[in-house]
Amino acid sequence: MTVPRDDQPPAHPLQLGRTLYEVLDLTLVGTPKGGSKAQYTRVTYDNQGGTPVDARETVTADILDVLADTDTTSAVQHVHLLTGDELWIIGSEATPTTFSVRDKNLRLLVGLDPQRTDESRMQLLGQDANGVFLQSMGCSSGKLSDPLRLTSVTGRPVAGTLVRRGTAAHVVIATLDGNTLTLHDVGPGVLGPAPEPPTTVARQVVPDVAADAAVDMTAACLLRSTSDQQVAVACPASDGSPRLGVWNFGSESSDAFLLTTTPQVTGVKPERPLFRLAAADLQLVNDDGSTGGVHQLVVAYAGSYTPKAGTTYKGCGVVVLYELAPDAAGPTRMKLNPLTDHVACRAYVGDAGTKEENKRAMPLASIDLHVAAGLFGEVLPAHRDQPPQGDTQGVLGVVVTGCGADLGEMMRGRATVAAGLLPVDPQTKKFPLYSGRPGVPQSVTALMTVDFRKPGPLFALPSDVTGRSVVLGPPTFSTTSKDGAGGQLLAVVKSPPYEASVAKAKPTLVYGTAGTVTTGTTVSSNREWTFTDDTAVKIGVKQQSLQDKMSNSYGRRFSKSDEHSTTTSVRVMSQTSDNDMLAVYGMEYYVWTYPVYRKSTNKGEPDGTLAVVFPTTPDPVQKLLTAAGAPELGYVPRSTPGVLLSYVDTDREGYDPSRLVFQLDSYPVSDEKEGSTVTYAESTMDKKNIGKDHTVRQTTSRSEQFSLSTSLLQYVPVNFGLDITKTDAYAKTTLSTTSLTSTTDLTVSIKSGAVTSSDYDYEVTPYIYHHKTMGCLMVDYDVSLPGKGWNSHYKQPEPMLIPLEPFAHDPLLRGYSRSVSFGDVTADGTVTVGVEIFNNGLQQIDEVVCEFYQGPPRVKEDALVPPDGTATGTKSLTPLAAKARGTANLGMSLAQKDLVTVKVYDARSPESAEVYWAIYPASAYQDWTPPSTANTTGSGEPPA
Repeated sequence: MTVPRDDQPPAHPLQLGRTLYEVLDLTLVGTPKGGSKAQYTRVTYDNQGGTPVDARETVTADILDVLADTDTTSAVQHVHLLTGDELWIIGSEATPTTFSVRDKNLRLLVGLDPQRTDESRMQLLGQDANGVFLQSMGCSSGKLSDPLRLTSVTGRPVAGTLVRRGTAAHVVIATLDGNTLTLHDVGPGVLGPAPEPPTTVARQVVPDVAADAAVDMTAACLLRSTSDQQVAVACPASDGSPRLGVWNFGSESSDAFLLTTTPQVTGVKPERPLFRLAAADLQLVNDDGSTGGVHQLVVAYAGSYTPKAGTTYKGCGVVVLYELAPDAAGPTRMKLNPLTDHVACRAYVGDAGTKEENKRAMPLASIDLHVAAGLFGEVLPAHRDQPPQGDTQGVLGVVVTGCGADLGEMMRGRATVAAGLLPVDPQTKKFPLYSGRPGVPQSVTALMTVDFRKPGPLFALPSDVTGRSVVLGPPTFSTTSKDGAGGQLLAVVKSPPYEASVAKAKPTLVYGTAGTVTTGTTVSSNREWTFTDDTAVKIGVKQQSLQDKMSNSYGRRFSKSDEHSTTTSVRVMSQTSDNDMLAVYGMEYYVWTYPVYRKSTNKGEPDGTLAVVFPTTPDPVQKLLTAAGAPELGYVPRSTPGVLLSYVDTDREGYDPSRLVFQLDSYPVSDEKEGSTVTYAESTMDKKNIGKDHTVRQTTSRSEQFSLSTSLLQYVPVNFGLDITKTDAYAKTTLSTTSLTSTTDLTVSIKSGAVTSSDYDYEVTPYIYHHKTMGCLMVDYDVSLPGKGWNSHYKQPEPMLIPLEPFAHDPLLRGYSRSVSFGDVTADGTVTVGVEIFNNGLQQIDEVVCEFYQGPPRVKEDALVPPDGTATGTKSLTPLAAKARGTANLGMSLAQKDLVTVKVYDARSPESAEVYWAIYPASAYQDWTPPSTANTTGSGEPPA
């Protein structure tokens, strides 16, 4: 599977620096008319459109690059602005942070290094006389690292970005050399606390581009089958036409591909060789009915639209939406598929009384055009538990920001920067329709007026400096021990039924064929993730929505990772006549706990936690234990070997007919000397369950949460389960770290045994199934009694408890029973002691008496008697039907490790009483040992 045992665990199992649920604003940077400095403006959105807020003056120098990125150390975004002299860092704080980069020859912002969790550092790309280099700057100190020379990267750098591959981030650089655009993957080694120049560089050449091309490049998750990102670029070809390319670089040459296409819209001619690019998951409905999970690409440019001869609209914004789709005919089996397009103007205006069709179109993008995509404003209503109030609804789609001027504006020397929304219908995957003339985006808002003659550079990009997105902070790492935490129950094999008093030969069950070969059952340890229960409540996003986002990125159980599971054959063999058998599995796990932040709802502490669990080794511990030989597991037997009636009409724990491994098939038990042997193998398997995975119950916190989920176990060890939290935060969460699969090799063989006379014939139906909630394999039985002698044999009913060790030599061990249970401490300080009594008879008992004593039983003549003194209390069951079970309850004042003794008898024959005992709490039994002096007499009191 994953990490070899002697290797180091992955530093970060999730791709750091990625946002779990993104909620965006629009950031606009431009110079207003009459101003001398560029202005930073944040534009907030709701279903009424955009509202400019938080305007700040920034720099007088020309801006080289602007980038918004998430700081993994603080779990919040900042906007970074680079000039030739300074790096500005703008967030929600009142005052931006600025650092000098004068004379450093830095050209581009690449991104915050996600592999640095100790310090936030921005990666910058530069070029000087010695070539291209990377340099990182501490966002708190402003300290620059030494330049990291990239001698194998040639040409003029025009773009750089971070691309997530596996658990690492790669730096990809685009360079221009003449008419050739080259994409360089310089790898993940240039990042982190000890960056090194790359030894090998993967390259992809995009030929025939404009020599002075402006290149827009972004990383996007375009493939549904993987959480890896691909590189997308938009640039002009040498003839000025738009070109869109997608590069998937892989560790295997078969994984790599380059796709290019020319976005074309009927009747549109590009006005400038400048093409913008954005990527987002627009929550489109997939072919399988699911929603979202991959990014779409948005290409935008300024164009002239001629819907018919003699009619041309200039300065339009042209937007085309693409997806990466399967292409059976193509060599890469993928293609760039255009989904929809839109041609937009800013508005239509005219004099009073002008007909709508005669109004003139206001240019949206005659000067510049930018595009952003995603969820703007607030969490979508469908992803919230509480309906939104008023206009505070998120809007999902493409925000088109253009700078344009009509003749009147040009005459006044000004141009308008405006933004509007293009939603995408999730079912049809289409933008709003337009026909015959440009459409108008929804809720167009004028954001800024700039100088028409000298508009200056304009930047419009999505960002979230107020912390409305859900972001994962740096994780805390821990491990569990396979000999300790991580224990899980794989199988419960009950001993086959017989009646000791009439048995001529005991039955025997064999599960598996030999101790060194597979039993026909395989167990898989899976990588898994889960959220704390209160996360969704605190951040205002539905738990299911968070889970869907994680599944879209990584797959459930990390199914989008090549190495998400390790599978081992179960090699424990069970052969039993008088003992129920338990198969237990222990796997060592790596555990990472990520704090979950949504800074807009909680300024300080995390709002929850995401836990990620990886199995560490293909060498798990496997143990086969008898029920009595595993005091650390509080297994509760429901029947007793040698007491046939205790198997009749017994409720089967966790039974679901759809989870049967073998078809129901009965075998008879008669007085034939050798009996019969029945084998359950492939021919009798329930075909629909062959090879089907069954999740084995796991818990992330305290062991008592595990035992409370089933009546199979009164308690489990404190190290059972993962124990990844000391609180109840994960108590309701079930992790699917382990799954059990029955294969066609599974064989269960039962030798029926024999009875002394045909009067006592009976029939047994084995039930072999996977527990519906625990997932473990269960072997249970039903019994019918066709023999004519059973009525007389069971004529005298016998009230009894089900002992754990009915054949123990020590009478104290024979008398211990988990039919005695303990409730929680009540308000008056007492503990409810419950005693489940079984009527081992075919006649009703009119009154069963149960006497409760505080203290250990005494041993007398190899039998148990109550302790000296009077009973604490007495309860009766009236009546107790044949073969029935009933519970007598009494509140008792108990201290830790107190023993409770019960005496049970038919009111008509108190001389036939049986005495049993248990210890409080039930889990204290694992530390209890029988007194060494116990023989035929004595108190039987355990040592202090």
